[in-house]
Amino acid sequence: MNRRELLASASGAGLLAVAGCTQSSDGGDGSGGDGDGEDEDGTTETTRTTESATVGAAVSLRGTAFDPRRVSVEPGEAVEWTSEESVAHDVTAGQLTDDGESWDYSESLSEGESTTYTFESEGIYEYYCTVHGVTSMCGAVFVGDASLPEGALPCESDSGGSGGDGDGGGSGGDGDDGYY
Repeated sequence: MNRRELLASASGAGLLAVAGCTQSSDGGDGSGGDGDGEDEDGTTETTRTTESATVGAAVSLRGTAFDPRRVSVEPGEAVEWTSEESVAHDVTAGQLTDDGESWDYSESLSEGESTTYTFESEGIYEYYCTVHGVTSMCGAVFVGDASLPEGALPCESDSGGSGGDGDGGGSGGDGDDGYY
């Protein structure tokens, strides 16, 4: 093989290697379904995101509460919700106050599953769990300089049990934080 043939074959191999790297480095084309795939150990992970955004805040689903209820991120950052309960929960967009943005999002989570959403525009993005209701389990994402006064969300009311979450009774705990 002469020098010209060697250089031609080496550059062709280099282009193939670069092409293979660029195909997988951008996160793929999103054709992996809804992100509900089984890992090698048999666990299921739900992950939703637009692009590969920086996670600016993490929220746990515990008992009948989002912890924390209020988080702040900058435009372009994501929030990740993770269920730490064996009870079914979901994260569903809702306009709970007059200041809330209208947005479309709903993900059901089982224990150990997480979901991520990237917030591109400033505003107040409110959400709740449809299983437990807005007066029991709600939250808000403040993007940019957005804010709400404390107690403005329906689940922040300390009204001594008026309204309730529609769970059908029981002692219900002390109403402070939703943990049992």
